[in-house]
Amino acid sequence: MKARTRKREKGQALALTAFAMVSIMGFLGLATDVGLLFRDKVNLQKVADAAAIAGAAQLPSGGNYTAAAQDSAAQNGVTNGTNGTVTVTLGTTYHPGAVKVYVAQTYNTYIMTLFGYRTVNVGATAVAGITQGQGCMIALDTSPFKDQGLTNNGSGTIIAPNCSIFDNSGMTVDGKATVTVKEISVSGTYTENGGSGNISPTPVNGLPIPDPLQYWNTPSPSSPCLSSLSKSSGTVFPGCYRGLTLTGSVAMQPGLYIIQGPLNINGGTPGVTGTGVSIFIDSANNGSFGGINNANLVAPTSGTSGTCTSSGGCNGILIWDTETTNKAQQGLDFGPGSASLTGILYFPNADLKFHGNNNTTLNSDIIALAYVFDGTIAINNYVLSSGQSPIFLTPTIVE
Repeated sequence: MKARTRKREKGQALALTAFAMVSIMGFLGLATDVGLLFRDKVNLQKVADAAAIAGAAQLPSGGNYTAAAQDSAAQNGVTNGTNGTVTVTLGTTYHPGAVKVYVAQTYNTYIMTLFGYRTVNVGATAVAGITQGQGCMIALDTSPFKDQGLTNNGSGTIIAPNCSIFDNSGMTVDGKATVTVKEISVSGTYTENGGSGNISPTPVNGLPIPDPLQYWNTPSPSSPCLSSLSKSSGTVFPGCYRGLTLTGSVAMQPGLYIIQGPLNINGGTPGVTGTGVSIFIDSANNGSFGGINNANLVAPTSGTSGTCTSSGGCNGILIWDTETTNKAQQGLDFGPGSASLTGILYFPNADLKFHGNNNTTLNSDIIALAYVFDGTIAINNYVLSSGQSPIFLTPTIVE
């Protein structure tokens, strides 16, 4: 009797063990499916975030935010109506003017097919709007061959305690370089090549952001351009010049200076000065940047964002240069030396090289393709004056 009971117990144990093994394998399979679906969800969230930001970037100029968002999603692997859906709408309860993007794809399952779920729809939502950005330095270039948006060589120093740096490619810091800022977001690879430098805070990985001033209208002369002008004293007035060279002590009157030739500012004592000044370097008509040293220049603090006027300049913009350069050409040698520049420095098509000294202060927001720092530059956010319209507009994830 006892022998038969033991045999039955052995059979039950075997059955229970088999059932347990099947259950464990099932749970492991389910865990695998869930893990893969979670990975897919994370990837789709990145696609949605990038698409929402691309759509929001079109808002200031009235562009097609739907097309921009769907194009971004397609570039990141989800094409609306082909291998997924990309639904774009304008406005949410909390952000009526923001772009909302929902990205979804269908994924095959493995173990879950045993329970009738052969496929599962995975989606992600992102909402982006336009804000007055915190960034005071943006490296725009996202080209595949561009792996260094910001390079800090030797003893180069960036002192910008209120500044957020957004680098759409990579960042390299060499030697004794020091960077002290509020935030550093790098879309590519961050490399620190030894030395005794100090980078604070540690860069974080972030999404590329579009040009926050791309909605501005390119200024044009309101009257025929004057001949090239060279002055070492006295006063210079706004207008269009075939070239402009200022040395010694020259006062620049408020307004818009359109340069269709070389620009060179190298003041003496007390230097070249100007408040309410905007300088537009028209490279399509031979405008070129030669440098700014020994100058104290301040951008206009009024006017309509997006539009420049002859008498009022470009609200918030100190220098707007349309030249195209790159590191293979050694970039654009910006300097500056013994200068104080207040306002936005806008070089959307150029790589800039800074080698300023300790007497140089940039109370500026700076936008360029890429940067090289070899000297010491103190940078602070350009702060709008009371009543000034937002100008440094940045697409930002808001939900």
